[in-house]
Amino acid sequence: MIRYCSLIGLLATCLSPILDAITAAESRRSGATASEITDKFPEFSWDTVPIWLRVRKSTAYSEDEIAQIAQYPVVVFEKANGHVTYGDVESGTLAATRAVKQISPTTKVISYFNAVIEYNGYRANEEFDQNVERWAVREDGKIFKFKDRYHFHDLTQPDVRGWWIKTTKGMADHPEIDGVFIDAICKVNLRSDAYRDGYLKMARKLRDDLDQNDLLLGNAIRASEPNSNLDHLEYLDGSYCERWGIPMNGESYESYVAKSIAAMTESVAKSKILLFSAGPGAYGREESRAASQKTPTEMRQWMRENITYPLGVFLLVAGQHSYFEWGYTPDALQGALRDHEYEEYHKPLGRPSGPAEKDGYVYTRRYEHLDVRVDIQEKEAVLSWR
Repeated sequence: MIRYCSLIGLLATCLSPILDAITAAESRRSGATASEITDKFPEFSWDTVPIWLRVRKSTAYSEDEIAQIAQYPVVVFEKANGHVTYGDVESGTLAATRAVKQISPTTKVISYFNAVIEYNGYRANEEFDQNVERWAVREDGKIFKFKDRYHFHDLTQPDVRGWWIKTTKGMADHPEIDGVFIDAICKVNLRSDAYRDGYLKMARKLRDDLDQNDLLLGNAIRASEPNSNLDHLEYLDGSYCERWGIPMNGESYESYVAKSIAAMTESVAKSKILLFSAGPGAYGREESRAASQKTPTEMRQWMRENITYPLGVFLLVAGQHSYFEWGYTPDALQGALRDHEYEEYHKPLGRPSGPAEKDGYVYTRRYEHLDVRVDIQEKEAVLSWR
């Protein structure tokens, strides 16, 4: 016993400088102390399935809704928050954020701004609209409108990038806001190289300008994009991942989902936050279209009956600071909060014993209290809780 303790002491003495050096190097790289690095990320536990919330509501949230939102470790207040009640999205987002922080100061609240689309309701749009003839994307000499409604930001122009950075950083500068979520990163690749270069200059400048403890998240990971858009993790603290079950360019469902799983696994291996999102599209494009024809009651029932497979896929890739979402809309007026509760969220989980193992299109992974088996070709999963 004495020899054993002596050996442990010797190892601790030898390893301590190494561990201190690693922590110091990370701190120097980010400009933050070790405690600040830890505090930057949302709370996380393996006790149960870790979940997150993406939500919007054009009017003010009720007290009960705020109490529900405050239960999540990380919340993205999506576009169109509170603008009807408060006059603009910025004011509505801040009002909701302050109410959440009164209940749960540790909840990480992230403000949303689209990289390329000028969605309605933002106070910042007043400046963009004053310059729309110069600042909006044009096609064939005419101002382009996405879905015949929304202008596109012309990110090749320094003035537009400056306006965008000022807008996003302005929200993050509020002490209640913990970071920024950049949406529609995938749409950047649909335009010219100059447009993509403009976006990257803008995103990297935002990262440099943000406080070191502000999170920068984005809708980046997509298996249909070059290298699954993993290059964007250079400046992002983490990525949202949606449409991982909707193949592009005629690719088979199982091949596309396998690529999605590989991309999410690589992101997690880089110690990035993963905001995993799933809805009817987890089962493919046709299921997503069929779901749009269901009544709200039918949709709620379908969601309760079909959570096992998407949850299984999430559990294959989950790592520290990975969070699960299963929903068919982020709109609170359409039931996003009411329908965001499942019994699987309360069952014991525990830490994974290792990464997922793959045999063809069948994946398995073991947790302390759960065995996971997922067949992505059959779109089936077995979750064996212990």
